[in-house]
Amino acid sequence: MLRKTAALLIILSLVFAANLEARSKIEFGVFSGLRFGGAFIDGGYVDNPILEKLDIAPGMQFGGSFYFPIDAPLPNGRAYMFELMVNFQKTDLRFKPASISGVPDSILTQFNVDGDKLILGEVNVTYIHGGVMYKFGSNSGWNPHVNFGLGATIFSASDGDLSESKFSISLGGGVTRMFNETIGSRFQVKGYFTSIPTDDYWVDSYGGVWASVDNNLFFQGEISGGLVFAF
Repeated sequence: MLRKTAALLIILSLVFAANLEARSKIEFGVFSGLRFGGAFIDGGYVDNPILEKLDIAPGMQFGGSFYFPIDAPLPNGRAYMFELMVNFQKTDLRFKPASISGVPDSILTQFNVDGDKLILGEVNVTYIHGGVMYKFGSNSGWNPHVNFGLGATIFSASDGDLSESKFSISLGGGVTRMFNETIGSRFQVKGYFTSIPTDDYWVDSYGGVWASVDNNLFFQGEISGGLVFAF
């Protein structure tokens, strides 16, 4: 279902591009920054008596976005844009027991320990979202914006033991400064909220069930910056 959603977002972006007026400009941005949070914020863990917290480590992310004008340009740089965004983070899935001293040695010896957390393994977090960005207009060369998107969050692991796609939404805002008509810089903050439905199990590389997540909500935030190209 989510793969079909991603394909639909790509088709919609092509439809917008095909119907642009000649004077409208498409934008493409490349971004990198810090992604933080990574918490399953609703609690709701069952089937694991020693679990206190399951989260994803903060780290760097990178990605890109296409922006297609929805209508003719408005005065003073104001505009509604359709946004198609993909970004990626390679990080770790971490397990925090209620007490690290209460974890049996047979478990501790199987995993790397980071403070009071066990590293369950590498995990990749990818967002594929389509949505709308509104530019408020240029003020002394700076053009602030807000954006809203929806699509898929894809959790995957290099060893193949984890591959999940979930519905998510994103909210954010930022500012753009164009150096000339074709290139500029864009800085933004975003928050991502991913729905994790009942009975979604997270399994470690040894086949053990660490947590059954009961109607949970996964949150990540990010601060990023990069270049934007208009053509």
